[in-house]
Amino acid sequence: MRLVKLSLAASILVQTGMAAAAVEMTRPFEALEQSRRAMNELEGRQKREEVERARREKEQEVKRKSEEAGQRKRDAQEKAGPEAQRKRDAVAAKAAKDARSPSTSPSPQPTAAPAVSNEPSAQAPPKATSQAAEQQNASPAGPQTPPAAEQVRVPHGSGNSSAAGVTAVAPKSAVAAAPAAGAHAVAVSRLKRMNLYNERGDKLGDVERVLQSPDGNFHIVVGTGGFLGIREHDIRIPLERVTMQADRLLIQGLTDDQVRTMPVFDRKDRTYRDLARNTTVRIVGDPSPN
Repeated sequence: MRLVKLSLAASILVQTGMAAAAVEMTRPFEALEQSRRAMNELEGRQKREEVERARREKEQEVKRKSEEAGQRKRDAQEKAGPEAQRKRDAVAAKAAKDARSPSTSPSPQPTAAPAVSNEPSAQAPPKATSQAAEQQNASPAGPQTPPAAEQVRVPHGSGNSSAAGVTAVAPKSAVAAAPAAGAHAVAVSRLKRMNLYNERGDKLGDVERVLQSPDGNFHIVVGTGGFLGIREHDIRIPLERVTMQADRLLIQGLTDDQVRTMPVFDRKDRTYRDLARNTTVRIVGDPSPN
């Protein structure tokens, strides 16, 4: 009986030792499998990071190209804006001068006084001239009224052969043009405190500066849009298009949409001279406050 017990105990010990040996033999394989899984996870993470990095670099490249294209477009607009503005100003100034010339200086009336020729004529002998002088000397003394017209002589050999040697008679108002009716002298400091409105009563902006162009015309720089002077859209408007009514400036035929599409005035443009605050300019309208 004791022998049977000993044999059973021996078999149990043998089986236990074999199980422990089997466990010890499988541990390296489990460690190898765990390391393989860890390597696979690391490789997958690295691939995902590379894909994400490539995507971010692609987005940054697209954004950079878009910004460069926008900057090139803005630079082209800034270069073309002043040149186009100067051309439009020259055309507007020429049109304004042409419009003012017939309105401020009336054309000479050919029936006001006959033209006198310096060339000898069979119909006007020198005796007639002496008789006219004697009649003038014989006229009674008294206040003489100024002549309504003065003679402007055209010298011989001028480009117009038909007018050579002819004394043209023109009214005095054609020699010195009268100022525009209803124009008043206004200080620049007052204009800088005023706002610009259209005929519908819409406020278009406030006057920032008053300028004078090389041709002698006056312009105002109006700041539109923005808030408290930040990111304003500066535009330049000839002063001859503007009229004054009490404490505001008025302009006809200009809307908010048209103001937004007008070219931006370059504040660094030295073509125009900035007028001092105590300078006065003439503007049409009623400058007296209500």
